[in-house]
Amino acid sequence: MADIRIAAGSVALSVLFAGLASAADMPVKAVPKAPVPVPAWEGFYVGGHVGYGFGVSRFDRDQTGAAANGFSTDFLSNHGIAGGALAGYNHLLTSRVLIGLEGDVGWSDITFRTDVPDIFIPNGGTTKFDIKMSYAARARLGFLLTPETLLFATGGWVRSKYEYLFDVPNLAISESGSRWLDGWQVGAGMETSLYGNWGARLEYLHSFYKADTLITQAMGPVQTKESVGVGRVALIYRFGQPPGSQANSWAGSWDSAGPAPSWTGFYGGAAVGPGAGSTKVDSVDIPGLSFNGFGLAGVIPAGLFGYNLRVAERVVAGVESEIAPGVSTTEFKLEPIVAVRGRLGYLVTPANLAYVSAGWVSTGIKTQTIINNIVTIPSQRVNGFQVGGGIESAITDHWLARFAYQYSAARALDNIVADFKGTPATFQAYTRWHYGEVALVYLFGAP
Repeated sequence: MADIRIAAGSVALSVLFAGLASAADMPVKAVPKAPVPVPAWEGFYVGGHVGYGFGVSRFDRDQTGAAANGFSTDFLSNHGIAGGALAGYNHLLTSRVLIGLEGDVGWSDITFRTDVPDIFIPNGGTTKFDIKMSYAARARLGFLLTPETLLFATGGWVRSKYEYLFDVPNLAISESGSRWLDGWQVGAGMETSLYGNWGARLEYLHSFYKADTLITQAMGPVQTKESVGVGRVALIYRFGQPPGSQANSWAGSWDSAGPAPSWTGFYGGAAVGPGAGSTKVDSVDIPGLSFNGFGLAGVIPAGLFGYNLRVAERVVAGVESEIAPGVSTTEFKLEPIVAVRGRLGYLVTPANLAYVSAGWVSTGIKTQTIINNIVTIPSQRVNGFQVGGGIESAITDHWLARFAYQYSAARALDNIVADFKGTPATFQAYTRWHYGEVALVYLFGAP
């Protein structure tokens, strides 16, 4: 009997081990992966924005019958802060292409002012105009570089309220008023998700207004044409399903891992974007004579070279240089611009970097022809500081797309000896400018 039990036990163990061995040879089914959480790009959104703007105005006065008082100039500049609210709707045409509509309302203090002392006019005089309020409606077309980051272009209609003041007490002229100007607005930017349905955006918008005629007591009819560029940041909240829900899980064909750059090493790139600037000029010889300011606007191409160091899992530091050929109008010019700045960034995701920057900048300042060379300022080189920020998104392990904004302020140029109606005169100049740029960057080294 005992032998029978032992034999039966041996058979059972043999069957058990044989079954285990057979199971070990069978293929193992992969555990299904959870859907990759992605931002809820589809649907309505709201947000708030704040930024800084520079404008350039063209003023023309017909010389017929009053040749001594006629003029034509495109150098008047206004500048100041701007902020407001926005709302819009996004629709995904494909897994990577997005279209949308957006409207915003803004309040600003973008101001031009010039003061003339009583040495020229008894009791002096003041001219001032401001952009106080704007409305805009734009269409957007965007491309999702990654599930979290959108690069977009935008364009549409804008309407702004300009206020003006002419005050010349000795001529019994004191008039003020406002007018609404319509025009078109174009721009570009980059938007990235932060947490949940919250996102951040950096963009540059440039508005071009239709020509208008301003009837004034001081100068009679004056034809004006305005433009203004604003660089701004925005905080966005997108409505709809939260990230990671079934409705917003990534359904495209992208690799869920995505690009994975090392964020350490040298890089180079090219950038282009719109810019505008202003120079405030004060007379040293004639107290009270101030002109704020000379303006200019244009498209600025640039080359980039720098080095990144990933100092922590989500922190990237680095140094960068940029060189641009400058920008000019028919009457004023910023000569070639060179900047060297430090960068400090935070990796929102492994493929998306949000950063701030600060450093040194150098440019040349020169007049081309100010109202038929009434004032001629020779070329002068000046240094200053530059601050800004941007968003970089990895397209591949080596190629990055960037949208950035930079604000620059040069130190005061003292004791500029300029020609004022054929007579040497001494002035001080304070120059500042800004620009938004889209860049394509190549990161050297291993991913």
